[in-house]
Amino acid sequence: MGRMQRIQVRAERLLKSGSLPASAVSTELEDWLKPLVDAGALTWVRSGSGRSLQVQDLNSLARFLENRFPSLAAGATPASTRAEGVMRFRDSKELTANTPAWLGVRGWKGARLLRDGCPVAIEQATEVHGLFAFLLRDPELYRLECPVALVENPALFAWFEQAHAPERLVIYGGGKVSTPVMNWLATQDSSDFRIVHYPDYDPAGLADHERLKARLGERIQIHIPPDLGRLFSVYSASRLLTPLKSQAMLAQARESLYPQVREIAALIDRHAGGLEQEVLLSKGDAADSDQPPAPRS
Repeated sequence: MGRMQRIQVRAERLLKSGSLPASAVSTELEDWLKPLVDAGALTWVRSGSGRSLQVQDLNSLARFLENRFPSLAAGATPASTRAEGVMRFRDSKELTANTPAWLGVRGWKGARLLRDGCPVAIEQATEVHGLFAFLLRDPELYRLECPVALVENPALFAWFEQAHAPERLVIYGGGKVSTPVMNWLATQDSSDFRIVHYPDYDPAGLADHERLKARLGERIQIHIPPDLGRLFSVYSASRLLTPLKSQAMLAQARESLYPQVREIAALIDRHAGGLEQEVLLSKGDAADSDQPPAPRS
């Protein structure tokens, strides 16, 4: 429960009962109600061996709450907790978000994405619109029945054809893959399903891969191009190692349980820099174009 949720619960209890014992008045609630105490609408009174906060002006307290919690006056509660947060606390992030994750996918001949058991026309959607997207409201509704590429950044997603990869369906992970998406991937049970992960070759990318690997096991492998060492020697950047958090993640990668992660960590150490995944497009012509290439057949 967030700070404003706690305050609202206790403040509404005060409005309903007319008083609160001191044990129920936290420091944050007392500070928040100080304008009413200063105005005399609330007062501290002795109660038995202790004291309590008592309402002297019920209308002032009600108006104070309605002004700060608009939903008390509006009444209806929206489906989105983001909207409810605005209505109740004027802060969309006060409540735990219930917005479903969304996935962007692109696919070509051989891609197999099913919705409720029926194939999605992913190849046509990619050809006409550039991608297909859906909300992950029901993890059981959409199923994958082919090898997939999972990429971290939008550039590789948009120009994935130029990476000359064998996967026929690519998923945009949106940076660090969210827990709902990772959990959905973990439910895929087709014998044809597996994931090739295309992260940045830097400490953050390796940390995300380890997180996915721990959840998905042998169903996911990191993509290591045959000329990765050459790419590091030409394109690696030391700035990717500057943050202290990156240094901590790199130390963990050196001791990883997974040989491929340790191999990339050794390259990072050797070249004193990380490598962004967009380098996989360097052999194509995407870097000279403002538009994604036409889908491959």
